[in-house]
Amino acid sequence: MTIDRENSLNLLLDEAYASARVFYNTAKAAAKMGVPGCDVIVKDLAERYKKQFSSTEKKEQTSNTENNSAGPK
Repeated sequence: MTIDRENSLNLLLDEAYASARVFYNTAKAAAKMGVPGCDVIVKDLAERYKKQFSSTEKKEQTSNTENNSAGPK
């Protein structure tokens, strides 16, 4: 049952991320066309993605470093 929950959560997160990317790309296109306010939306979302991925990368790097240092001696 835990595997089913993990799979469901991963699927949900993937779908939410895909939807967010569609919205972001639509906002970018609207900003390029000069739609008022879209440049602010794009800036805010770009900052959010930047923070999200930089924190994810840091966690992965920390995890990899810890895993490598715990190897056989």
